[in-house]
Amino acid sequence: AVAGQRADVPLIEGHGDTRARWTANLTTFKDKDRIMRGEMPYVEFLFKHDVKADESSLELRLREHIRGRGYGAWVTVATSKSGSYGQCDILNFLDRHLPKSPQSRTQYWRILFADDAAQHKVEAVRKLCWQRGYVLIIHAGGATPVVQTCDTDLNQHVRRDYIAGETKELIAHFQSGEAVPRLREETMIDIMVEVLLPRSMHLRAAEGY
Repeated sequence: AVAGQRADVPLIEGHGDTRARWTANLTTFKDKDRIMRGEMPYVEFLFKHDVKADESSLELRLREHIRGRGYGAWVTVATSKSGSYGQCDILNFLDRHLPKSPQSRTQYWRILFADDAAQHKVEAVRKLCWQRGYVLIIHAGGATPVVQTCDTDLNQHVRRDYIAGETKELIAHFQSGEAVPRLREETMIDIMVEVLLPRSMHLRAAEGY
């Protein structure tokens, strides 16, 4: 609408949907043998949801969906008021996905690279990684686009394939007569998991190391 002509702004159906957001927290593995053995790099979907009780009703619903689909422990879901990760969300993500029994430190450690975000650099995050047998290394500010394998060898492929799957789903909604289609969170998860299931996606990302 033209600035200053507020009285003439048309009512937009689904206006609230333009304020909705969600985040896909993706990871990569360097060890190709680990991928070939069937271990999948961890992924979590964080949806914007204003929690009004002790637990998010949306999160509980989506957890049940993931469980019912049998996706496995590599896929988790969470919610936050902003739809972005804070310190507590990062700690929860690591607690869910890093092995509870750390690898024998007399044999080897694993290194966990993370980008230069404030919530990654708190002592609690470093301590949790250390307790699980991981050394946390933070990429320097501005270096992520050229050294972080999620950015260099994964995200662009995931984004392309997800948009294609989402567009196909929205077209189907249009064809069924829905004027302003909106995908359910369950459908978004299903599309993203379908994108991430091919082993080739993760082997290609491993090349980035």
